[in-house]
Amino acid sequence: MKRLVAAFLVPLLLASSCGDEATEGAGGPAGRGRWRHARLEGLRGASGTAALEGHLLVAAGPERAVFDVLFEPAEVENGTTLKARRIPLVVDEGSILRGGDAFAAQGYRLGDLWSQPVDFQGIAVQAPDFVFLAERTYRVAYAGRMLQTPEREWRALRIDRAFVLPGAERSRSEASDWRDQGPGVAGLAAVGRFPRTEDLYAIERSAEAAGTLHVHALDRYGLVLGAFRVDLGADGRAGAVGGFLRAERRFLVVRGSDRGLIHPVRPGRWKSTVRAGRGVPGPEVEGAGPWSGMAEGPDGAIVLVSGGETPYVAWRTP
Repeated sequence: MKRLVAAFLVPLLLASSCGDEATEGAGGPAGRGRWRHARLEGLRGASGTAALEGHLLVAAGPERAVFDVLFEPAEVENGTTLKARRIPLVVDEGSILRGGDAFAAQGYRLGDLWSQPVDFQGIAVQAPDFVFLAERTYRVAYAGRMLQTPEREWRALRIDRAFVLPGAERSRSEASDWRDQGPGVAGLAAVGRFPRTEDLYAIERSAEAAGTLHVHALDRYGLVLGAFRVDLGADGRAGAVGGFLRAERRFLVVRGSDRGLIHPVRPGRWKSTVRAGRGVPGPEVEGAGPWSGMAEGPDGAIVLVSGGETPYVAWRTP
């Protein structure tokens, strides 16, 4: 069991009975099996993250922006500062909003949505260069591809599609107010190294009174594939969802303030309810806000980003 605890990450989170030992050594010297962290310079209000080819892409909701951070977990020193570079966004404003609900049927274009308040609350990527952004205000996903220079460096993100994310509460639609009146989408995840690489998943921001939340499955074009509920059990009131990812054959969900809790969740069938695994405390980093995004690096590292004026990234490699 000691060797299992040292490995942590997905194996430990899935074996949640060992959860209390998961933070042993958190904040200690750099090394495999221990949480490490770095401050992110050049952005604020981080609201989601995704890992792609040695980079972290960080969404910043209040700034309607995406930032690029060069990030190789094995090469970054504990306690250092990483610089974030803002990626220009090129929007095809003539593209029509897609989806199967009444909002999509109105025929709005990306330019109509882009002129409204935009609040990115999740980001997901699919190889080789597809990027998806979950927008909270109108509950849509913006999608596009990274544009590269001749030297294969990223120079911009071209957004040329948008589709409705399921689960919106559009109770004011009769007054032509199509904003989501529900708790809102909290994160977006993509299947990365599995055969069905087209799959996306959206998760709700907050738990309901009964201590449950919803996960929605869809493909990269917005076609709804299913939905299931997650019962958070005794941890149901421990705070809002910050982000999640698809790891191995499970999801990992981070929730709550301060260190927060990381829950393993197995996928459920359509309209089923699954019980979340026991929550494991996240990394303790002085000055970090709530953990607002989660990603998995190519080496299996679990990566978290924090919100607030001074964002941090924390990671742990098995």
